[in-house]
Amino acid sequence: MYRFGIILCSFGLFIEHTQCQFSFNGCPPDWISNSDHCYNFISNNPLIIEEADSFCWTYGANLIVINSYLEHTFVADWLQHNDILFRSTWFTSGYYVNDAVVWGTNDIIDDVNSYWDVPPQSESGLYNRVAYKLGDHSKGYGWSLVSGSRPANYICEVSKSDVKLNSVRDRDYDYGLGFADKTSLPHGPQMITEPKNVLILGDGGITVFIECSASSRPQSSYSWKRQGQDSVITSSIRYTLSGGRLTIATPNEEEDAGYYQCSAENDIGKILSSIAQITFGYLHAFSPVKPNDQIGTAFEGVRVSCNTPAYKPAVRYGWFKNHNTHNYIFPGHPVHFISQSGYLYFSEVQYTDDRTYYCVVTLVAPTDFVADTSMAPSRVGLGTKLIIRDGKTDNNYGPIIHTHAFPSPALRGSLIRLECVAYASSPQNLKYKWHRQNGQPFIKGTSFSDRNRVLTIPHAPMEAEGNYICTVTRPASSSRPGAVKSKVITLLLETKPYFANAIGNMFVDPGQAIVWRCKSIARPLATYSWYKNGQLIENNPGKIEVNGNSLTIYQIEADNDEGMYQCSATNQHGTTFSSGELKVLSFKPNFDRFPMKDAFMAPVDGNITIPCSAEGAPIPDIQWLKNGGPLNVVPGMLTDRIGMTLRNDLVITRVQMSDQGTYICKASNINGEATNSSYLTVVQGVVIDKPPLPMSIVVNKTDFLYCDASHPGKYLDVTYQWLFNGHPIRFNNNPHLIQGNKNGLSGLYIREAQYSNGGVYSCVVRTPLHSDIQSAVVTVNGPPGEPAGVYVDSDSVTSYTVRVVWTWGVESDHGAPVTGFDVEADTNFDPGNWTIVASDIPEFQAVQLATDNGHRADQRAVVVQNLVPNTSYRFRVRAVNQYGRGPDASRQSVRVKTPATAPYKAPENLGGGDGSEGTLNISWTPLPPPEQCGPGIGYIVYWKPQEEQRQSWRKGEIIGNKDGYTVLVGVENYYLPYEVKVQAYNDIGYGPNTSVQVVYSAMGIPSIVPMITGSSGVNISTIIVYWDPIPDDREHMKGRVGGYTIQYYWNDQGCNPMTGCEVTNLRNRNIWGQANEVMLIDLEMNSEFFFRLQVFNSAGRGPKGEWRRGETATWAPLNYPRFVTVKSNGPHSVHVSWQGVMTSVNEEIITGYKVKWWEVQSDIRNANETLSDLLENNVIVHGLQKKTVYQLRVQGVSAGGDGQMSSPTFFTLEGGMIQIDPSTTQFCYEGVTCSLSTRIKSSALYVTIFILLIMNAIPY
Repeated sequence: MYRFGIILCSFGLFIEHTQCQFSFNGCPPDWISNSDHCYNFISNNPLIIEEADSFCWTYGANLIVINSYLEHTFVADWLQHNDILFRSTWFTSGYYVNDAVVWGTNDIIDDVNSYWDVPPQSESGLYNRVAYKLGDHSKGYGWSLVSGSRPANYICEVSKSDVKLNSVRDRDYDYGLGFADKTSLPHGPQMITEPKNVLILGDGGITVFIECSASSRPQSSYSWKRQGQDSVITSSIRYTLSGGRLTIATPNEEEDAGYYQCSAENDIGKILSSIAQITFGYLHAFSPVKPNDQIGTAFEGVRVSCNTPAYKPAVRYGWFKNHNTHNYIFPGHPVHFISQSGYLYFSEVQYTDDRTYYCVVTLVAPTDFVADTSMAPSRVGLGTKLIIRDGKTDNNYGPIIHTHAFPSPALRGSLIRLECVAYASSPQNLKYKWHRQNGQPFIKGTSFSDRNRVLTIPHAPMEAEGNYICTVTRPASSSRPGAVKSKVITLLLETKPYFANAIGNMFVDPGQAIVWRCKSIARPLATYSWYKNGQLIENNPGKIEVNGNSLTIYQIEADNDEGMYQCSATNQHGTTFSSGELKVLSFKPNFDRFPMKDAFMAPVDGNITIPCSAEGAPIPDIQWLKNGGPLNVVPGMLTDRIGMTLRNDLVITRVQMSDQGTYICKASNINGEATNSSYLTVVQGVVIDKPPLPMSIVVNKTDFLYCDASHPGKYLDVTYQWLFNGHPIRFNNNPHLIQGNKNGLSGLYIREAQYSNGGVYSCVVRTPLHSDIQSAVVTVNGPPGEPAGVYVDSDSVTSYTVRVVWTWGVESDHGAPVTGFDVEADTNFDPGNWTIVASDIPEFQAVQLATDNGHRADQRAVVVQNLVPNTSYRFRVRAVNQYGRGPDASRQSVRVKTPATAPYKAPENLGGGDGSEGTLNISWTPLPPPEQCGPGIGYIVYWKPQEEQRQSWRKGEIIGNKDGYTVLVGVENYYLPYEVKVQAYNDIGYGPNTSVQVVYSAMGIPSIVPMITGSSGVNISTIIVYWDPIPDDREHMKGRVGGYTIQYYWNDQGCNPMTGCEVTNLRNRNIWGQANEVMLIDLEMNSEFFFRLQVFNSAGRGPKGEWRRGETATWAPLNYPRFVTVKSNGPHSVHVSWQGVMTSVNEEIITGYKVKWWEVQSDIRNANETLSDLLENNVIVHGLQKKTVYQLRVQGVSAGGDGQMSSPTFFTLEGGMIQIDPSTTQFCYEGVTCSLSTRIKSSALYVTIFILLIMNAIPY
């Protein structure tokens, strides 16, 4: 139990009929007083910031707000004295924004420089929470900015005026019943299995179920409702109700899609489950419009988009190239990378990558859905042609990093996938490495795949939030230097509401008024509602009032108010409930559970506390007597030598011999009274007056055992010694045990407790005159230990199922009853790779199944389903309780082999095509050994011409686990569609057929000749060659166009192939796919070239075409236009004129002029272009804005390319041209020169132009 679990005075929870008396400092026990506030420093339960805030708030307090430097000093000093050993991080409610600290109360403190350990240098969305941390030893504790998603200690604060007695907060079902077994007492339902979302992928013929279960006594009955319907679902032909399970046969979207909610009810009350969705997935067809070609540059990176069709709810992507052969692209390829965004990345493309690529989209279930077992639909796109244009080999290219994060938004509990892929030369040598910012460790379970380009985090907790840095290294070689680049992925998590602190049960007195508080962790923030016995609570002022996430009930009565209450928290990601039972108690006081000790000892001049822990309802009044006479002490008043705490304990300070005697605690209420007593002996010596108390601590958490002594004579030397199970503790050898102080008292820290730290701790206090010893048992709670005796019932083994049995003993609970189990398995095909085959098996179901099959009371059982035939399995079991899954699984069972059957699965990726002329090639992915289901694997291949539907299937047999089959169909049957399917078989029988696919027979070698229609020079080194494309059909191509090959020849030797001259220095270029032109670059200038063309398909190249001639151009204009003038022309245009350019014999003839213009604060890369008519020396530039300075340049245009540009000209729409002094780069406005004598005018103009630029940014 958390520290609040042992505090009897809390805040704001019980507001009437309380008997709260304040201690001398006005704070509850274990809280620290400062001025008019109380503080609790929580160090035994580190939480993220929202959970810490919820923890404080649920119990009536708040995360600390620092209102003054005095308060800051108080906190820093306390931490300096109590946390110096641990140097922990302590959350406050503050966060840093806009150079100020904003608190949870929305107060803002600006002048906080003296508060910081290290003043913040910049704002960060991740590191913006204000926390106390230890700085250098000269400064002590101060503020630092930390991530709110990393668990830390925290400080709760409450005003003394808000402190109210809460001596019923810790009541439980056994309150007042002595040592009764809580598990056998009646209690209302609490959900232990919430229903899960269900996704239906396929088409009919299936059965799905949703299920809830609750713990209760007596057992609960269950009912289901579908949102939007008032009546509960009843059993029918399609609906079956069994316990908390609702089974739906042959679900259909019209009748069954929607949101479902389960309710559990017994004699005490009723609760609602979370809402589960049954949804039908869909995956529409790709658009029939062919995607645009994608252009890539050789030796650089590029990505191809999938153009994903509409779908619901999620898809997985695959890619293949070549429609006929289905050459799939698999993860782990050094060049290719398939992103979950749908992109196909190429880290570096080659000319051979000039192909058509096809995107395959498959419908899948998100991590928060359970999918039905039918086959998920897939779609294949029309294909995107990747055209590779010429590029230059650059061994020093990249890395250029691209990143993605999925899902978006990233949700707590989901499977997070971070992607990092780089463009670079020699991608096979790239090294990918990940790390978290500020040295944070990776979340447990984080894995890396696909050459380290993918980082995945399963079931991501909030602590996974942060900056992830991907570093890509291109190693150096003998011909190039290396390069290293990094990129940051910021992971911000959202979450469906969840409750770190349940609202808990309320066991209250008659007539009491309570405030029930709930606070969820939700991103975005949640809205709240309250329910009683499954019905929404409406406001009834003066009786029951709802105020957001608090519920107030006045004058509680058993008949009207008892029952089950729930708080629901809702945001866009869903709704979560927290449940609690309200029960009214009334009985006379007793000491059955906490009787007083028979005797105490106290030293003269020492201190002694005698506890009194009576249980009763209403809360009993406590009176202390000595030797039968009243002591007249009042709860909470400790100013006299003898006083009484808020816990009703008797405190005697400066003990005297006369204090010896019998002390009686008398507890009374309206139902009666009870007494208990202890005898106090006063001695001359030392006595432990703050002894260690029995304690439960959660594994890996930290807590403190007090041991503080009183003794006579302040000059006596006092030593403390600790024993563990009777043996002295050697602190140097045990990092988990540290002697220290807390709240000014001595004791022992148990740090990051392990199960081995559970046992008996004894504190020995010695002086030269006397010694005392006190002991306490420490129990370490946590996830359960390992089950034992796992085996498989031999008579239960089928090809697909087994019954696994194991033994469970309560001694392995580790402080909390086990709630469920996971069963893991490995196989002979992948030994050592343990995967979960049955999860979240409720304890009661495992007990029931074991009982039904005649097993012992300490045994559990489950039927594991969906196993693979002819496979040897080993099983092991892992237990689960409220603290989590056990870290250790049981020992594995002996191997058991499922009987062989016929294959249950059809081969995947059926395709084929291409190959030798006259053949039909059929290919598939062979079944891996685990899916062959028995010996003697083979395949039956079926085919028939698509146009001959009445013709029976022809078939062939392949023995062995092969991946293809070739059929001779005849050379005359080139490129004809055939329907094909494949069926796997083994010695036991035949498996299912694949769905029918269409595969084309191999193509024939084309006999057609493409004709070049012309060519044109683009510039001095580039020519575009044009031709009439060959129709892309069987008649002309004997298949499909694979592309074109152009051969070209530079006539530098005077050899004209058109006259029959034989040429030898031919250059070749492949153009993949259908095309009607090609741009040839890097040609020799002002030269004659000859070209010829041939078409090809997968069977080969056709005959060569005739030669055609072309030539490259000479130089572009070498001079630039002069005397550029700009004048206003209209409301949004100017007139630009210039003096034209004369060309020489080595330059191409001017064909026109190009005017480039852009805003002066931009650059030429963003320039607009205006072209002049042929030989015109002026243009009108349109689309200009007022109050904007523009820059303009003019250049001549010819067949040789764009010429030299004129000097920059600056102008505005209103004022025309602006001069510039080239010696100073200063603007000169309206013809004013920028000489020294006019420097003042120039300065004025700078201001004018600056104002114009500013005004441009102001809307008008």
